[in-house]
Amino acid sequence: MSQATKNFIFTIGHSNYPMDKYMTLLKQHNISLIADVRSEPYSGYCPHFNKAEIEHYLMVEKIRYVFMGTELGARPKSSQYYDGNKINFEKLVKGKEFQQGIHWLLEHIPNERIALMCSEKEPLDCHRMILLSRQLKYHQISINHILEDGTLEEHNQAELRLVRYLKIEPTLFEPDVTEQELIDRAYKQQQENISFSVEATQKAHK
Repeated sequence: MSQATKNFIFTIGHSNYPMDKYMTLLKQHNISLIADVRSEPYSGYCPHFNKAEIEHYLMVEKIRYVFMGTELGARPKSSQYYDGNKINFEKLVKGKEFQQGIHWLLEHIPNERIALMCSEKEPLDCHRMILLSRQLKYHQISINHILEDGTLEEHNQAELRLVRYLKIEPTLFEPDVTEQELIDRAYKQQQENISFSVEATQKAHK
């Protein structure tokens, strides 16, 4: 692997893609390892993305598969990461399991072309960007999100798109607000928007 790729990581959402489309996206970007960060590695709509099935398809294509939903998923089982019924991202990133998962990625990034895989097509709506990519950025890792058409969106561009998407703007009383401050506000708002709620899930299944 060239020096230029040593500190890169990718993300991808499997959405409802046919398997051939999904594999085409991975091959287009020479992905060598999929880190599955779904807390529950199953898909009711697309069973070919269930853990056993996707692991088999990846093995055929000589792409490694590692399940990391226990360490890096957004629906931890321990109540210590919840405020009431809702997940608290700030608590989650400080947890032992999460830190172990990040450490594992940092160890393997220099030797693999890793893609973090979750289910949502849009990175702005997924913890692979709002939680994981944000933390990896602190470690000077360059992140690229693989979009549906195969193009890459650099993480800093995704952050700015999130600011626009949420209409985060400085007030009249903030003439010196920085771009990073707006990005941080966007992260905070989107964390609240997408964080897992036990209560909401229970209602959805009634």
